[in-house]
Order: sequence, then C-alpha cells, then structure tokens
Amino acid sequence: MDDIDPHFCILILESTPCRVQAHVPSDGIDEAKLTELLNAKVSVTGLCLTSTIGRRYMTGRHISVQSPDDISIIEGSKDSIFDVQNLEDLRMHSGGEIASLGRRRVFGKVLAVWGQREFLVKYFNGNVVRVELSHGALPRYGMDIEAVGFPETDLYNINLTRAVWRPNAHKSGSILDQTQDISATCIFLNEDGNNRVNLRYHGQIIRLTGIVRNAATSPNLDNRIFMENDGFSIPIDLSMQPERISDLSVGCTVSVTGVCVVDIENWRPNAIVPRIKGIFLVPRVPEDIQVLSRPSWWTTGRLLTALGALAAILIWILSWNSILRHRVEKRSRELTHETVARVTSELKVGERTRLAMELHDSIMQNLTGVSMEIRTADRIADEDKAGMHHHLALAVKTLDSCRKDLRNCLWDLRNLTLEEEDVNDAIRRTLAPHIGNTSLAVRFNVPREMFCDNTAHTILRIIRELAVNAVQHGNATSLKIAGGIDDGKLHFSVKDNGCGFDPLNIPGMAQGHFGLQGIRDRIESFDGEMAIQSAPGKGTKIVISINASQHISEADS
Repeated sequence: MDDIDPHFCILILESTPCRVQAHVPSDGIDEAKLTELLNAKVSVTGLCLTSTIGRRYMTGRHISVQSPDDISIIEGSKDSIFDVQNLEDLRMHSGGEIASLGRRRVFGKVLAVWGQREFLVKYFNGNVVRVELSHGALPRYGMDIEAVGFPETDLYNINLTRAVWRPNAHKSGSILDQTQDISATCIFLNEDGNNRVNLRYHGQIIRLTGIVRNAATSPNLDNRIFMENDGFSIPIDLSMQPERISDLSVGCTVSVTGVCVVDIENWRPNAIVPRIKGIFLVPRVPEDIQVLSRPSWWTTGRLLTALGALAAILIWILSWNSILRHRVEKRSRELTHETVARVTSELKVGERTRLAMELHDSIMQNLTGVSMEIRTADRIADEDKAGMHHHLALAVKTLDSCRKDLRNCLWDLRNLTLEEEDVNDAIRRTLAPHIGNTSLAVRFNVPREMFCDNTAHTILRIIRELAVNAVQHGNATSLKIAGGIDDGKLHFSVKDNGCGFDPLNIPGMAQGHFGLQGIRDRIESFDGEMAIQSAPGKGTKIVISINASQHISEADS
C-alpha cells in the first residue's frame, strides 16, 4: 500500500532491462488478487505520467491505472511465490549485493508484532529477522510462519521487505529465550558510562520497571506509552494490545516484559551509515504488563485545583471587603466628581471666552484696515480713479476675510471639536465642512490631553486655514496632515498636491491675501516658526513648529 495515499497500492513491474511502477486504486483489489499477481506475467493498461499521487517528483515515469480491471494476467506464476531459496548467512556480502539477491524465504516463530506491517521472526538458525509486509494482515505472537520477501540489511541484521507470509505446518518448537531483568542504562550506556546503543538486546526478551510518563492513544502514534527508567524514556508499543492503554494512567509504576526492538533504517546507496530510528519494547501478551502501584490521589493537578479553590475563596472575601469600603466612600466620591466637573466646565468657559476675545481683536484689526482703505479711496477719488478702485478692492477682500473669520469664530464656539479626545478626529471634524471630496490623511501623534484648549484651538485654526487655501486656491485633491513632538517642540505640517506657488513671491495683505499673514501672527504669539516648501506645479508643504515646553505642557499644570 502507498504510505502517502492509502487509496492506492503500488505494483513493481519488471520489464527487462528496467522496472516500472504501476499505481492502482486500492478499492476493488483484495489480498487474494495481489497475491495472484505476484510472479505472474501481466498486461497493464493506464496513463504514463511523470509524477504520482503525493507529488513524488523523482520517481520518473510510471503507469497510472484507473481500475484493477485494467490489469490482466497473461500467464500465471508457474511456481509458488514461496518456492524460493532460504535466507542464508550473508555476513560476507555488501548492502548492495544483498539488495540485488531477489526474494528469499525465512521460517520460524513470531517473536513480536508492532505497528501496521512489521514483526520479528526467530529464524531456524537462531537469527532474528525483521519482516515488513507489503500487504495483508499481521501474524500473531508465537505463530509458526514462513515469510518471503526481498532481503535488505541495516548493516547489523538481515531484514525482509515487501514480504508476504503464510502459516507453516512445521513446528519449530517453543521460544526458550530467558527473560533478562535489566535497566535502561544497560541499553543506552556502555561500561564507561558513555552513550552507546547496545545492539545485543535486539530481539531479546527483557523486563523493565519504571513510571508511566506519557500515553499516546492516537493510532498515528502506534498506541505507545512512554516509561521512565533510570532517567531514560522507553517507548512501550501496545499496537497489538490497545485495550491496556486505558488501564495505564500517567504516574503508574509498571513492570513490562517484552521483546526489545532496535529500529534501524535499512541501508541505501546514498547512506553512509543507516540511522537508528529508536528503541522500544513490545509486550507479547497482556500479562506482560504488571501495574505495581498507582499514583497517589493527591496528584499535582488535584493539589493545584485545591489551591485554586482556596485562592478563589480568599479573593471573594477581599472583594466583599472592597465592596463594603466602596459603599462607605460612594457619597464622597460622587461629591468629588461633581465638584471636578463643575470646575472643569468653568475652566473651559473661561478658556473659550478668552479665545472669543482674541478672535474679536483680530476681526477689529481687519475692520480698522477696511476703514482706512475706504478713507484712502475717498481721498483720492477725484485724482486717481485707478488707485481708488484698488483700495476699494482691498477693502472688499478685507471685509470678505472678516466675514470668513467671523463665520469660523461662531462655528468654533458652537461646535464640540475641542471635546474630541483624539486630535486626529478633531482635525477631520474641523476640515469636513470645508474640503468636500478631497482625500484626507491625518497622522497627528500627540495626545489631546497635552494641549490646553487655547493651543488646540490655534492649531486647528491654522490647519483649517492651510487646508482651505490648498483646496480653494491650489485646486488640491489630496491633503496629508502630520504632527509630532521632537526636541521639545511640536512640529506639524500640511501637504497638498495642488498647483503650488513661488514662496519668494507670495501675495500679502497689500494684495488682499490675509491667510498666511494671519497664520504668521498666530504662530508668533506662540514663539513659533513656519517653513514653506513649494514650487509651481509641484504642490505645497508648510511645516510649523511651536515651543512645546511653553504652550503644550500648560494643560498638565
């Protein structure tokens, strides 16, 4: 059967001078059919492919057979598959020579059975042969059998692979091996205490005593338990006696008698030395496992459960005391919260009143400028009409600026932007009515609690003024706003993808443009600086820096 996909079995077809693999669905093909195909001359119909189920890319070409009916026997085997030479002494042969011998036969008693396809046979000459079946059911311990397969070596023993077996009518006598009481140290250490696997115990009946440390009940783990002996973990294979696993709880002290198996890889041409995959013990009958003692009722798990219950009771008592204390303090806490809320409200009202006065002064300055422009236009009306229209135009632009400031002032005092706990949300809420469908990205990495309302209001007004200018005058479709604190200063910027301008030729108040000048005035009151990066057709980025130690930490004081 295919180890990768159990729905398929693999047939090896010898077609001189090479071998070809045929992959056949296992559904519909039974053990009798497989046995009948062995040594027979067959005709196989299928697809020639270069990869198999499971993606074995390096197997070369093979035949994919759709159904067992696509295999027909041209000429049955003239001889029984068991009519082959007995397995002789091959100690003078190399691994390659042994692998090329063809089928050989062994007969004797079954010493141990494990896993899905493997067992040990004590050959008539006293040697122990490990047999790996190609298909079919496993024999039972103590049966007299004969097995035919392909010999391979692990450089210590001769093994049979791709084998089949049948009962042997000739009795080979009883298994008279004496049970040896040993410890794991005898298997894993030499006389000098160095690590060394003692191969002489392979196929021997030994008895070990130890403590069960782990039990694996999954069939994928071959139903093994792990017993600790002398600090070593010894697997005990119970694949033939799975009913005993439920009786062996972790912590039990057990005595296990069984056949020791040293599991070694078979030799391959590209392997210098086959690897030892493991050592495990295979009990022969249920009586080979004796429970000497069971763990105390006070296991670590139960002790931890009891301690957890006591801790829960203690926590409940402390919690109840805390609830009583909180009830006593409830009225005083409520009074404290009400007082703090009232004081906070009064502080915010005072702060907003101061902001309103500041905006009022700004509007009054602009109105004074309007008055001066109108008077100048009136004075030169008869002499210089062009100059008169110029001053009147400036007055109109100044009035428009006043109207915009007044509208923004009323909106600021009416909205709840300053109540936002996150500066990023406050910026988005401030800009939403002014930028329409313009793409907006905000990354302002400064907590709101670091700002007093006056500072927050100023920052929001500056960002709004820059964003509105970018959309209205620069035709920007994308805005990026960022902010952070570095070296004791608050730095924030507004970047757009608009048409840009020449920073050396910025129109000012004389041309009726008050936005950047108003921003400069606000920044100067905060001991700040403004840097403009722009060029025609390449967008604009304006970076503003404010002394954080003087204007941000005021909220903490």
